[in-house]
Amino acid sequence: MKVAATDAAVVQSTQQTTVANSAASTTMTSSTSSDPQLLNQSVDKLNKMVQGLANGLQFSVDEESKVPVVKLVDLDTKEVIRQIPTEEAISIAQAIDRFQGLLVKEKA
Repeated sequence: MKVAATDAAVVQSTQQTTVANSAASTTMTSSTSSDPQLLNQSVDKLNKMVQGLANGLQFSVDEESKVPVVKLVDLDTKEVIRQIPTEEAISIAQAIDRFQGLLVKEKA
């Protein structure tokens, strides 16, 4: 598995920044999630910005949940080494949203 040290450093830095700025990122996500075009433009800009610095780092938007996703990909095998948030975290968030929807229906 071939991963550049800079890619790992960028992912670690991204994780630390995300944790430190969770309130700010939540605000950004909620404001851009209401405008899918703006979110997609932001993701495209991020991908272009890191293209020369960290080739294995990819930014995208989960199609179903519309959540921004960061992936670290092995350049040789194209295998996803790390994803933030994980598929499991996205699934859990969707399940919680569905459950909250059921609670609201029952109370109404």
